[in-house]
Amino acid sequence: MAVKVFLMVYQNVEMLGLNLECLTSMSGISREDIVVIDMGIDGRVGTWLREQEEYDYLRADKLENYAGILNAAVKEFTHDEDILLLNSNTICLGNCIRQLEKTCLHEKKAGAAMSVNFASVCSQEMDIPDAWDWVKGMEREAGTRLSLKISGECVLLARRFLADLGEFDGQLLHPDMVMLDYSFRGLGKKWELVTVESAVSYELIPHRDFYAAILGKEADRDVLKAKWGMNYFNTIPNRSLVNVIERKEDEVFSLLEVGCDCGANMLEVKNRFPGVRLYGLEINPDAAKIAACFGEVLTGNIEEYGLPYEGQVFDYILFGDVLEHLRDPEQVIAYCRQFLRPGGKVVASIPNLMHYTVLMELLQGDFTYQDTGLLDRTHIHFFTYNEIVRMFAHTGYEIISCTYLMYGDMQEKDRQFVAELKKIGGGEQCHLDKDDAKNSVCRNMYPVLFLYNFIKHLTG
Repeated sequence: MAVKVFLMVYQNVEMLGLNLECLTSMSGISREDIVVIDMGIDGRVGTWLREQEEYDYLRADKLENYAGILNAAVKEFTHDEDILLLNSNTICLGNCIRQLEKTCLHEKKAGAAMSVNFASVCSQEMDIPDAWDWVKGMEREAGTRLSLKISGECVLLARRFLADLGEFDGQLLHPDMVMLDYSFRGLGKKWELVTVESAVSYELIPHRDFYAAILGKEADRDVLKAKWGMNYFNTIPNRSLVNVIERKEDEVFSLLEVGCDCGANMLEVKNRFPGVRLYGLEINPDAAKIAACFGEVLTGNIEEYGLPYEGQVFDYILFGDVLEHLRDPEQVIAYCRQFLRPGGKVVASIPNLMHYTVLMELLQGDFTYQDTGLLDRTHIHFFTYNEIVRMFAHTGYEIISCTYLMYGDMQEKDRQFVAELKKIGGGEQCHLDKDDAKNSVCRNMYPVLFLYNFIKHLTG
């Protein structure tokens, strides 16, 4: 099946020229199979392209949005080809495009095949020629992993997938939101979105900077909220949570996630442990439909205490940022003990109200709720480290490990503030070992540095 390349250009004529050279000279794509789509952010792009007179060209300034641009390009420039969506800041290395083609050809359920970023497979910084040589010589299994969302940087969309789903939603403006909607539509029709481990691309400019001039993302959220019935669209797994699952790659075990949302964590577990038997509970029926693509998912409220698993037990029960949304989290984890296999584990990530950013606001008299974060307006129960320990101790669990997550760089004023808090708390160190957990004690303010607690519990 032939491939038509849609090269999406936002800025930087030099970068565009480099990508076209790589496509034609190194990836073997003919000029007739490239459509350059000028997003109209840098006026020099159109001028440069008109001088070339070698490529099909579409200028986006007369179109309403990203979805409209794609729909117009598909109608005008394609017949029965697969489509490679490629940002001009992203170079396809080695046989990247052929690997994506091969995946869509042989995996009939694969509707979208995405590349991996060079930076994720090689820790060394290299220029493009060296990266190209490195990829040609790398020994990497040509496997795939399932994804929850299509990434628009470098993705092959199979023609059969496009034909089944139809046009992109013309209400949506921003590339990320257009792809999120198309992903959910595809998953709902039992298509698979896959990342191809042997297909490697090289990002010249991070896409978050690349999209900086595009407006509409917040407006798109309102459209998607009405369309999909969700307040949040979390497609990124909590890898710190999944990292504490201690199993061999080919081991068979069972896992229940309470509050599984759209299934991002479940999918991450499935990719790491193909033999896992996945179960989920989600209060939002629309999110549950998406998560059901990856495991056996029920729609329900854990605080109604009606899990239909009488006599069934699990090796792991996950609570990923869930307990803070419950009226009585202690009663919930007590209820869930009956569903744990002997020696089974509860794994939970819990926001830490003792974080220095919250304390700093409190000293100014503020405790202002936000749409996301530590003061998410949907949080109805707040925790510190000590309260987490007490909750699990009261319900008969033994904490066997507790780790912390810290985001971003602190400014100097923040470091000074934390230093003063630690003095008030009575020490510079916090020994969060098993004895501290058993005694429900943390005698200083060190946890103010950490946004989240990751707790792994062993049944008592």
